[in-house]
Amino acid sequence: MFFGITETRLNSLHDTKLYEVDGFNLLRFDRVQNNGGGCLCYFNNKCSFVKLDSDSTNVDNLEIHIFKVNVPGLKTTLVPP
Repeated sequence: MFFGITETRLNSLHDTKLYEVDGFNLLRFDRVQNNGGGCLCYFNNKCSFVKLDSDSTNVDNLEIHIFKVNVPGLKTTLVPP
């Protein structure tokens, strides 16, 4: 229902339309501070999602993006240890 590609090395010179996939919403995160990095996040059109962190967290060159994803028909149950 969703997938990501890391270390894309994309920047403003790359056209987002080239990376679109039919049936998926695309979120693009280019790393603008350093060379390299960046990621593409794809979510199936049937899923709803919300980005939970307001900005990308960058700790020691580690990019973190957090999403809440709702998949239709999928019920989750938390089972404590």
